[in-house]
Amino acid sequence: MLIQTYDTIRTMQLIQLAVSRGFHRWTGGVVRYDRAEKLAEKFTDIYGVNPDRAHDMRLRRAGAARSRLVFLPDSALLSFVWWLLVSEGAGPVVEGEQLRDATDRRNRIMLRDWELLRAPRRQTHEAVAWTWRLPEKEFQARLALACAVATHESAKQAQALIDAMRSWPGFHGIAQQRREIQDAMVGARRKVGRGDALALPPHPPWPRLLEMRRHGTSLPIAVERMRQQVRTGDTQ
Repeated sequence: MLIQTYDTIRTMQLIQLAVSRGFHRWTGGVVRYDRAEKLAEKFTDIYGVNPDRAHDMRLRRAGAARSRLVFLPDSALLSFVWWLLVSEGAGPVVEGEQLRDATDRRNRIMLRDWELLRAPRRQTHEAVAWTWRLPEKEFQARLALACAVATHESAKQAQALIDAMRSWPGFHGIAQQRREIQDAMVGARRKVGRGDALALPPHPPWPRLLEMRRHGTSLPIAVERMRQQVRTGDTQ
């Protein structure tokens, strides 16, 4: 069993892809770096997570539940956030875990500030697609703050806020929210007669799925890096 870990953007992409392919039942949590490999071994032994392609196909043909285990390193906290994603079907993982359904708005998968959901996609043939975005309450709070900042006499603070949005992930749901906030800021500034224009950045680049293998780090190596942090006292 080889479990790869990825950065935040690619972890979001990996989860989004798995859920869109039917792995919408899930559970998750946080595990200390020195317990992460044992957790992975436990799930592999009991549930057969992340099977090879041949085994995965056999389970699929039998209508059995298949599972994917995803880890996101958090070096600042010397831990890993993990998600166990499960497909439809019966099996030990369904009996052994209390699974939630990502299609239920009360049980959406969260990663950092973002939630995973199905939402309309503009300018595409897909009426609804899985994407990430800020939860509505958080989005409205940021929108209100951004509009208030935009009305200041100096555009410096408003421009800094817009520039900070460059680091937001490039998923279409987030991109739509970012554009809505930026357009609202421009409108709020124009409404109070502020002259300085705001420079809106282009959309951030999208990490291609083909790049994921080259950018992954195996779980043992990710654990060893955190172990080295502890040895050297290089903790944040």
